[in-house]
Formats: sequence, structure tokens, C-alpha cells
Amino acid sequence: MNFKVLFKHKIMNIYLKRLLLVITGALTFNIVFWDEKLALNAVLFDAVLLPSLLMLYPEAIKKRNVQVLLLGHLISLVAILYQNTDLSKITYFFTLFLLTAFVQYNHRSAWYAAGSYLFNFVFLPFSLYLDFRTILEGRKKKPMKSRLLRIMKLSVIPIALLIIFIMFYTAANPVFSDLWNNLTYKLQRALNYFFEIISFARICFFLWGMYLTGSILERVQNQYFSKKDMVQEDVLQRIRKRHKDIFGEPLKNLALKNANTIGVLSLTLLNGLLFVVNCIDIDFVWLHYSFDPNKPLYKLVHEGTEMLILSIFCAIAILLIFFKGNLNFYKKNKWLKYGAYAWIIQNSILVISVLLRDYYYIKYYGLAYKRIGVLVFLFMVLVGLITMFLKIYNRKSTYYLFRVNAWAGVCLLVIASCIHWDEMIARYNIRHAHEVTLDYAFLFSLSDKVLPTLEENRTTLFGNNPSDQGDWQGILRVRIRDFQTREQTYSWLSWNCSDAYVSNYLSKMNPAPVNR
Repeated sequence: MNFKVLFKHKIMNIYLKRLLLVITGALTFNIVFWDEKLALNAVLFDAVLLPSLLMLYPEAIKKRNVQVLLLGHLISLVAILYQNTDLSKITYFFTLFLLTAFVQYNHRSAWYAAGSYLFNFVFLPFSLYLDFRTILEGRKKKPMKSRLLRIMKLSVIPIALLIIFIMFYTAANPVFSDLWNNLTYKLQRALNYFFEIISFARICFFLWGMYLTGSILERVQNQYFSKKDMVQEDVLQRIRKRHKDIFGEPLKNLALKNANTIGVLSLTLLNGLLFVVNCIDIDFVWLHYSFDPNKPLYKLVHEGTEMLILSIFCAIAILLIFFKGNLNFYKKNKWLKYGAYAWIIQNSILVISVLLRDYYYIKYYGLAYKRIGVLVFLFMVLVGLITMFLKIYNRKSTYYLFRVNAWAGVCLLVIASCIHWDEMIARYNIRHAHEVTLDYAFLFSLSDKVLPTLEENRTTLFGNNPSDQGDWQGILRVRIRDFQTREQTYSWLSWNCSDAYVSNYLSKMNPAPVNR
């Protein structure tokens, strides 16, 4: 009996500790993020959240995937402090959510881990309800209502006596009266200040912080995605089933033979078609491309690139269909594999063609988000083609393909978060202003981080477009003024290297406006 009581008490303490950590995280979230931007406050939030997470699940730190994700999350945190780009902020939360799933559950795949965190987020109200119920059941000695009534009954007379004698002393003693009036005045001011701070919006913000923190620290009991993940295999397993028809020939072999024949014919036709497309691209894009200002490049790049990338994804999907199950172990699948390898090589050539199209677009029109996005997609497509080759050659499973590509995507996202893309775009386009057609509307729509770059290159910018010089100079002045005004509304919690540099640079040129 004593063992049961101790066990129940221990379980109750675990639930209570988790609930207290959730409330602490929510309070921290409310204090450091209210009316601030994500910057130094993210360090303070992590300083509360990460130790709490590892305190609740101490064994998780030994997992290799947890260590990798923790490193990636800390890199994104440094990127927020140094670059403070939107991408670094997205990566910060993305790696935090993935880290949560890998800490709380057994996972190998980022896809399944994302599903586990989604479960945490959606079913958080049920998790909190279970925590409250367990804590209340463990502390049930007397009904809560009866205890409150008893306390109220015992407090009535002492409180009444206290009020009566306060009235006596304030009437009889002027010094005590002044002291009491001063105390009540300060108490009233404190209450007024409290209710000014605790607005409806602030309460909603606290509840959102509690929900977000709870989704990270709480764990649902349903481990559906974890169980699905851990039963998957990287290497394909042959399924041996023999079913004979009336002639004695195994039906399974007949089905594999037909599937192999269909695959060989399909890949032969598709390889022939892609060979023609690649020959055209090599001749037109690789060897004999010439820029014509009268023929817009966007049609060649945007529309053509989108369709080519889609065709490459379809190519990978076709190979996944052909190389599934026992067809990988079919003895006469040699020509099917050769066709698949040729298909992968030809699609790799297609990737180079798309890369050259994007290169020409950048060369003549400068850098932009979509042009950089094409490069990112091409990298992921190339990783997909390489892993597709390894899957076929080493008889790997589809699970392996998606798992490896997901981790490649996570690594690429963390690396990309360390680059200041807006500054890179602005500097590249201005540096090549004599070669590219500057898009002023796009250039002046970039984040505030590029304001020093625009200010440094006034001559280059406005010298190339004298007709709009006044308009763009006015826009630049307005942006500088708005940035300086906005920065004055933030506290030290929003400090980051990038904004501090911009603010210091601009303050030397234009004194910050004074708020009235």
C-alpha cells in the first residue's frame, strides 16, 4: 500500500512540475515578446524552455538526432542575433518544434516527427486537462469547497476587527492616518497600473504563449507517428509468397515479369523523349544562347523552369512506382535498372539546363527571391536524384528516400538562415548596375537591413535613373525616418547586431526623430 501511495505521489509531482514549467514558460513568453520583435528575447525564452524540456525528458540528450537538431536550433538562434532575417526566425521555430518531437518521442524521420509535434499542438487541451485532473486527484483529502468555506468562516471575525481598529486609529492619530492614506494611495496606483498592463490583448497573448509552451513541454499519450516511424526499414525486405495457377507457373513471377516489361518499355520511351529535350537544351541553352532584350527572359525561366522542375519530380515518382516491392529482387530486372540509371542521369542534365536558365536571368536582371529559390529547389532535386540512385542500387526503401531528403532539407534550411539574403541581393544588383536592369521598386521593398547599402550607393542608384531621382530619394528618406521612429519603440529585448548596425549607421547621418 505504501508503495502505491509513493508511486502515485511521484506521478502527481511529475505532472505538477510539468504544469508549473508550462506556466513559467508562458510568463516568460509574455514578458519578453510583448510589443517586441524576435531578437535577444529569443535567447531568454530558450534559456527557460530548453532546460525545462530536457529536465522533463533527460534521456533524450543522448540521442544523436536530438544533438544534431539542438545544434541546428542554436545556429538559428545565433543567426537571429546576428542577421535577424525572417528566414532565421522561421528556422528558429521550425527546429524548435522538430527538436520537441525528437526529445519526447522515438523518431528517425523528420516527417514523422513533424506529425508527432502536430499531435502535441492539436491535442494540447486534452493534455492539460489530464495534468489538472491527475494533480487534483492526488491532492484530494478534503473537498476543496469545504476547505474554502472553513477558511472564510475563520477569517470573518479577525478581518472585521482589523477594519474597525484601523478606523479608530486613523481618526485618533494624524500620523497613522497619513501613513494609511499614503499606503492606500500607492496600492490604488499599483492596481491601476496593473490593470493598464493586463489588457484583454495581453491576456490573449499570455494564453497564446501558454499554448505554444504547452505544445513543446506537454506530450500526448498517443504515440501513433512514433510507432509508425520505428517499424520502418531503410533496406527493402523481400516478401516471399507463392501462388500457382493451374499450369504450375507462379503468378507472382508472372506479375513481376509483366511489371518489368512495362517498366523497361516506359523508361525506354521516356529516355528517348528526354534525350531529344536535352539535345535541344544543350544546343540552345548551353552552347548557342544569346540574349535578346526584345524577348523576355521570364517566360524562358519562370514558366519553363517550373515545368522542368515539375517534370523532374514526376520522373522521381515514376521510378518510385517501378521500384517498389519485389520488383527490386526480380532476377531479370537488369535492363529496368539500366533504364532507371539513364533516366536519372538525363534528369541531372536537365537540372543543369534549368540552372543555366536561372544563371542567365540573374546575369541580365540581377538577383531576386524567386531566382534564389530556383537554386535551392535545384539543390534539393539533385539530392533527390542522388538518393534515388542509391535507393535503386542498394535496394533501399521509399522510407529511406524521404528520410534522407528531409534531413537534407533541414540542414539546407539551417545553412540558409545564416545568410543575409536581402543584403546579398542589394549589394549584387547595385554592384552590377552597369550590367543588369535595376528594379527600383523591388530594391526599395527589401528589408530595413539594406538601408545602409542603399545610402552608401546613392550616386550609383540615382545616377542611373535621373528622372525618378527625387521620388526614390524621398522614399529612402521616409524609410530611414520610419525605421528610426520604430526602433525607439523597442526595448533592449529586441536588440540584434543587424538592426544595431543599421541604427548606428543612420544616426551618424540623420539624427533620430524625437517622439512627442
